[in-house]
Amino acid sequence: MKKIINNLSLVAVAVFLICITVGMIGCSGGDYEAEKLYWKANKMYVKLLKDPQNAKPQDYENIIVAYQKIVFKFPRWAFAPRAQLTIGQLYAMQNDTVKAKTEYGKVLKHFPSDQNSCAGALFAIGKIYEFENKWDKALENYNKIVSDYPNTYAAFQVPLYIAQYYKNKGLEQKAQSAYKDAIAQYSKIIEEHPNTFAALTAQNFIVAALIEQQKWDEVLKNLRNLADSYPGTPVAAESLNTMAGIYVNQLNQPEKGAEILRELLEKFPQISAKELIEEKIETLKAGHN
Repeated sequence: MKKIINNLSLVAVAVFLICITVGMIGCSGGDYEAEKLYWKANKMYVKLLKDPQNAKPQDYENIIVAYQKIVFKFPRWAFAPRAQLTIGQLYAMQNDTVKAKTEYGKVLKHFPSDQNSCAGALFAIGKIYEFENKWDKALENYNKIVSDYPNTYAAFQVPLYIAQYYKNKGLEQKAQSAYKDAIAQYSKIIEEHPNTFAALTAQNFIVAALIEQQKWDEVLKNLRNLADSYPGTPVAAESLNTMAGIYVNQLNQPEKGAEILRELLEKFPQISAKELIEEKIETLKAGHN
């Protein structure tokens, strides 16, 4: 049971950090009283996260009440769905999975227009089912994210996450099938939405899926495509840097790695890591010789 608590806590922290960041951005407008209550609730939550092992049930209850006050008093406020989502997280952190699922369900019921929060709630419910060894129910929730909230970042994560699940369980055949399905889904997004942020995100997930399968030639091909498609951008710089790392660390081709790093410096002469890259090139040359 301790494992469940720890894993659910990690999920709670990850989603919370996203929520609080968005909340801080929104503090310039909206209802001042709601923002003030939200800030106080978040402050209590941060304090709890610093030492969750010594947190008492009443500490959790106080924070839950603080977020409930926001939801009940300001249900139409932009960050009310995030507050409701956090209530579910607080119950999950206490291993009260029944109440956690109920509170996550309220996000779907009362805030259906907030796609990111709804997707987050579905993912959190899926994680609970997963730790209860109810993979079929977890998978149902994960797939619902893709079908009902396709424009959320969570929807991009799900196909790869499913493949990772099978891989970690040692179900190689299912993992390979899931990776194939994931890449097909990402490729479809690229085809239907070319030259968009969605297409770029999908391309990055394809690279991630190929890396997990150690299909290095295909990884390099996709990274080259990214570097050539987004010249002069951080995307191109990161793609070239990753290519160099693969040549050196995975394919044992230091000379090719040095060549890519030189290309990186040529195309990005003002890059902040210029000296480190130059040193790396010299090290690779020395090692090759």
